[in-house]
Amino acid sequence: MKSTDASHRFRVSFLRMMLLFICCMPVFATLHAKKPVRKDVDKVELRQMPQKDLDAYRASPAFTYSHPPAVNRNLWDSILSWLWQKWSDLTQYRGIREGLKVLQWVLPIALLLYAVLRMMGMEKAMLWVKGDKGNMRAFDLMSENIHEIDFDTEIAAAEVDGRYRDATRLHYLQSLRLLSTKGIIQWARNKTNIDYTRDMKGTPMADGFGDVTHIFEYVWYGELPISAVEYRKVSERFADFNKTAGA
Repeated sequence: MKSTDASHRFRVSFLRMMLLFICCMPVFATLHAKKPVRKDVDKVELRQMPQKDLDAYRASPAFTYSHPPAVNRNLWDSILSWLWQKWSDLTQYRGIREGLKVLQWVLPIALLLYAVLRMMGMEKAMLWVKGDKGNMRAFDLMSENIHEIDFDTEIAAAEVDGRYRDATRLHYLQSLRLLSTKGIIQWARNKTNIDYTRDMKGTPMADGFGDVTHIFEYVWYGELPISAVEYRKVSERFADFNKTAGA
C-alpha cells in the first residue's frame, strides 16, 4: 500500500515537473534568441556597375524574372499553389514565426513526455490509458459495473485460453466487488485502485489489499508475462485475501 502511494506521488510529481519545463521552454528560447546590438561603424562605399555589364545582365535569360503563367495546371496543382502562397503570407508575420520557433521545442518535448508516461503505465485516472492487449472483453475499473460480471465464468474461460494476465485482472475486480458487497469500500465508476487503497487504510485487511493491488499492477500495467505456475500462486493469493474478507 505504501509503495503504491509512493509510486503515485512520484508519477504526479514527475508530470508536474515536465509540464513546468514545457511551459518555461518558450521563455528560454526567447532569451536565447536575443543577441546584443552592435553599432555599425563601417564606412559605406558607393560602387557603380559598368553600363555594359548592366546591359549584358538585362539581355541574359537567366536574369529574366517575369515568366508567363504556367499552362495545363490541374485543380490539385492550383490548390497546392494556393495553400503554399497562404502559408508564405502567414510566415511574414513576426508572431507566426516566433510561434513556429517555440513549437519546434515544445512538440518534441511533449512527444517525449507522452512516451515516458506510456512506458510508466499511468493509471486510468491520468490522461493516457494503458491499453488492454488481451482478447477478453475490456473490463474497466471506471466503465464496467463489477456487480454485473460473472467472474467465475470469465476467470475460468481466461484460464482455459491461457490468458493469465486477464485472469489476474478479473481476480482483482472480483475482490473489489467482495469488499463493496461487505460494505468495506464504496465502489464507484470513477475511482481507481489508488483510491481504493486509501479507503482501506486503518482496516485489518489494508496490508492484504495492498499486496493484491501490487500484484495486479505489476502483472497488468507492467505487462508482465505470467506462466501457468506463476498464475497458480497469484490465484491462491487472491483466494486467501477473499477468505480474509469473508468470501
